[in-house]
Amino acid sequence: MKKMDAEYRKFLESKVVQAPKSGFTISSAEINPALKPHQRDAVQWAVAGGRRALFEAFGLGKSVQQLEWCRIITEHIKKPALIICPLGG
Repeated sequence: MKKMDAEYRKFLESKVVQAPKSGFTISSAEINPALKPHQRDAVQWAVAGGRRALFEAFGLGKSVQQLEWCRIITEHIKKPALIICPLGG
């Protein structure tokens, strides 16, 4: 059974696809100081990765993080950003 588990794990690992980083590095000084430490870390992480999403619990400030993330990116690439929000139910 152990050998079969190891083989299955190897099979699953061969199916993992990692998105390449497409963002850029920013210093924490570039982030609005009004953000809380966990928000600043998340913004820095999201900008560095490029194609990332913030799946956080209610009340942790996802909206302000998203706005800051967009501000930084639009200043860097000189193009507008679009935020799409589904209607919750």
